Amino acid sequence: MEVGKFVNLLRAGLYFETCILKNNKGLFIALLARPYLVLAMLHFLHQQLGTATTLKDLVLLSLTVTGSIDVLWDIAGRGIILRMQGTLPYYAVVPEGVLTSLTVTFIPRYLLENLFKTLIFLPLLIILLEPAMALGYVASTYILIILGLLPLVGLSAFLAGLALLTKEESPWLEWITPLILLASGALFPVSVLPCWLRAISKLLPTTYIVEASNLLTRALKAKSVLGSIIIAIALLSIAYNAVFSKLAKRTEEKLLARGV
Repeated sequence: MEVGKFVNLLRAGLYFETCILKNNKGLFIALLARPYLVLAMLHFLHQQLGTATTLKDLVLLSLTVTGSIDVLWDIAGRGIILRMQGTLPYYAVVPEGVLTSLTVTFIPRYLLENLFKTLIFLPLLIILLEPAMALGYVASTYILIILGLLPLVGLSAFLAGLALLTKEESPWLEWITPLILLASGALFPVSVLPCWLRAISKLLPTTYIVEASNLLTRALKAKSVLGSIIIAIALLSIAYNAVFSKLAKRTEEKLLARGV
């Protein structure tokens, strides 16, 4: 894709996102409240399981849960909404293609909404930590979330193609999303999962975000471990997006041949 066209899609996505947030105050409030609601749910679950999890860890887990759901539903779900609105054919005539347009225009939302959801925890973290440490934790968490969820972008584009191709909107997302959250250890510790789920967890990028939650507040010697996890996430991101971008392209070809 040409740089100019890529930038135009980014600008379109940014304009769309700012208009949505500006004109839907209730949606913006819900966006900020949801991470705290998920944090409360996770706190209750971990209390019932008796696992030793701090509030700082739960902050990152909450952002992992909400971010994973948002990536999957904001790309694949938007394609479903466009079909229902009758505007999907307009995307079909865009030179970049339906799935590429859905993915690139999603990037501004991906960056902005995760930023807002991370910053909303800053007051809580300032109470738990010193202000400087809280700011550092928020910055590290944001970077980790952005990098860690990036592999799900290619998967979401592929799921969007499957949903549009099969006209079976809900099963793809309603089955994949809980599986990712369950196997990554975001809801329950990986150690309590069956062997086949533990094997799947090693292939999920969200697993490494969960593993990194404790490292963000440890001593400096843990930085080398955190660096290894970031490298693993980066490699997974390249692998995921390379595989699923090809699958998404084939799915889109079939979709356009059949008609949107």
